[in-house]
Amino acid sequence: MTDVPASALPERARRYRELECAARQQAERHLGSISEGYLTVARGWQSLAEAAEAAEAASLMHAAETVQISDDNRLQEAALRTPKPEP
Repeated sequence: MTDVPASALPERARRYRELECAARQQAERHLGSISEGYLTVARGWQSLAEAAEAAEAASLMHAAETVQISDDNRLQEAALRTPKPEP
């Protein structure tokens, strides 16, 4: 997931969820090993969706931390530029 741009992760997760749902619907239409096969495929799509969602959450956390660090740096720079009051 690290090679996927953060902006693509929500769409990718949504598509994986759609594919999972479609596989589960197919599993309901069949019996025996065919149904089990579709359920196996559905679990694979579910795992990929969860990974994409986790990568999206991590990306959002990283962005929030970057903004916080940037804000902290700007505050420190402003404090250094502010003249100190004379005693």
